[in-house]
Amino acid sequence: MEIGEYGRMFAVEADHFWYQTLHGHVLRLLQPTSLCSVLDAGCGTGMLARRLTDAGYAVTGLDLSPEALRLAKTRRLETLVEGSVNALPFPENSFDAIVSLDVWYHQAVDDALAACEAARVVKPGGIVIVNLPAYDWLRGHHDEVVQTARRYNRAQVKKLLTSSGLEVRFCSHWNTLLFPAIVAVRLLSRLRKESPRDSSSDVAPVAPWLNKTLSALLAAERPLLSLPLPYGLSILAVGRKPK
Repeated sequence: MEIGEYGRMFAVEADHFWYQTLHGHVLRLLQPTSLCSVLDAGCGTGMLARRLTDAGYAVTGLDLSPEALRLAKTRRLETLVEGSVNALPFPENSFDAIVSLDVWYHQAVDDALAACEAARVVKPGGIVIVNLPAYDWLRGHHDEVVQTARRYNRAQVKKLLTSSGLEVRFCSHWNTLLFPAIVAVRLLSRLRKESPRDSSSDVAPVAPWLNKTLSALLAAERPLLSLPLPYGLSILAVGRKPK
């Protein structure tokens, strides 16, 4: 990911509706368990790690980018490690849970290898939580900036988990209510052959009233995730390592 994106992420991550919703989903997926130690694999600028720490988990944050880790340190995180999800620098069965949000799709990541590495270092009975962007046909300027190698459907995400030896316990789209509007914007941009104004991604501050409204819309989806939701901008999944 382009280095300037870390600063943009750090500036909005605490309050932005998308990060708040996704981090809330992760906390709910972890709560029903007796898990203690969590690896945030691809922790970025550290807001999820901070929220997990505040919730009582023993969190290790890992990222390949020194700039991301520099910013994450300002969030008072105790354990930060520089490394790749392609070769996690930990022994087998090290963590009760591994969380990897919007990491495996990057050009620098071999997603099959990352899944196997996650399965290796999570403890038997532990879980791996991943979030990935949906639908390759939704590619846009944002994907170019954040160096997206691939987008996924649910079958592909499930195969990633099962091929690494994990049991799929949950797999659903989310960000469903905003899906039609985002699709319309991206397709219209292509039809008009609009060129991007700058080299930045879609990560940007949102007006407080709009942020609150969008947060409420995504919160309305929460009770429906167990269905699972048939479409959406992202796919959230949980794999469990057999005991």
